[in-house]
Amino acid sequence: MASAAKGNYQYTLDMGKDSKGKQVAVSYQAAPGAYYYNTNVFQKYLGIAPNDVASAQKALSSWDAIKKTGETIKEKSGGQAYLFSSLEEIYNPVIGARKDGWVIDNKLKIDSSMTDSLDLMKEAVSEGWCQNTTPQTPDWYGGISSNKIGAYAMPSWGLFYWLKNYAKDTAGTWRVTEGPVSYSWGGTWLAGVQGSKNADAASALAVYMGTNKEFQTWDVKTQNDFGSVKAINKEQGKDAKVSLIGGQNPYPVWSKVADTINGKNQTQYDQSIQSIWINDVVNPYATGKVTKSKALDTFKSDVKSAYPNIEVK
Repeated sequence: MASAAKGNYQYTLDMGKDSKGKQVAVSYQAAPGAYYYNTNVFQKYLGIAPNDVASAQKALSSWDAIKKTGETIKEKSGGQAYLFSSLEEIYNPVIGARKDGWVIDNKLKIDSSMTDSLDLMKEAVSEGWCQNTTPQTPDWYGGISSNKIGAYAMPSWGLFYWLKNYAKDTAGTWRVTEGPVSYSWGGTWLAGVQGSKNADAASALAVYMGTNKEFQTWDVKTQNDFGSVKAINKEQGKDAKVSLIGGQNPYPVWSKVADTINGKNQTQYDQSIQSIWINDVVNPYATGKVTKSKALDTFKSDVKSAYPNIEVK
C-alpha cells in the first residue's frame, strides 16, 4: 500500500498510519483548507481589487493581519459588515495546523497554539469583527449571499457544496487564498479490516481508489474532488477556471496548502475532544461567560470523565 501511494500527499499518508507507523489506510481525496473571501467586501472596505489575490492573501496572512483586517472592515462599514461569520473561521484552521495531537503517550496535550488563539477569538466577538453565528446554520449559510461577510474558512470541497449552494446573489464574486496556516478539513480513508471476510479485496479496492490514475482522474473530473494523488491534480487542474470564484483556478492554492499540512497531529480522540474544547473553552470564553482558567479546568475535567484512561494534568 505504501509504495503504491508514494505519489500521494504526505499528510494523507500520515493520517492513514497506525501507531507503529505502518500504512493501513489510504485516502482517495485530499481536503486542504483555505479562505474563500468575498471580493465585494474586500474591495468596498479594504480597497482590494477583485483579482488582486496577493493583496487579499496579505490581509489574511497571519493572525495579527487578520485582526487588523477585521477591525478595518468593522470601522469602514460602521459595524454593518464582518470579516468572519463564526469563530469556526479561526478555530478550525488553528486546530488543523497545531503541532501536537490531543493525546501523546496517553497524556492530554493542549498545543500552545490552541490557548494562544483564545484571546484573538474573544477580541473578535467583543470588538465586533466576527458576527459569531453558529457554524453550518441558516445564519452562517445566509452570510455567503449577504455581502456582509468577508471570508469563510472552508475545505476544498466546501467550494462545490457550501459556497455553490448558498452564493445565490454573490456567485462569481468569491476568490480563494491560503490564509495564515495550512490545515485540512475532512477526507475519506479506506482500508480492509483485518479478520473480515473480504479483507484482501477491501484493501485492494482502497489502494485502487487512492492511487489508481484512471480512478483519480475520473474522481477529480466528475466529482469535484481534489484528489489525493499530486500528479492528477496538477494535470487536471492546470487550466481550471471556476466561475463561482470569478474564473480563478483554485488548484494552485489547494496544492500549496496540501503540500504543507501536518498529518501527524491526528489521534483517535480528535472528534470528541475537539467538540469538548469548542463547547467548554472556545464558546464560553470568547463570549465572556467564564475566565480562561475556569474554561480550561472544565475542559480537563470533561476530558477525564470521557476518557478515564487518559492522564490529565
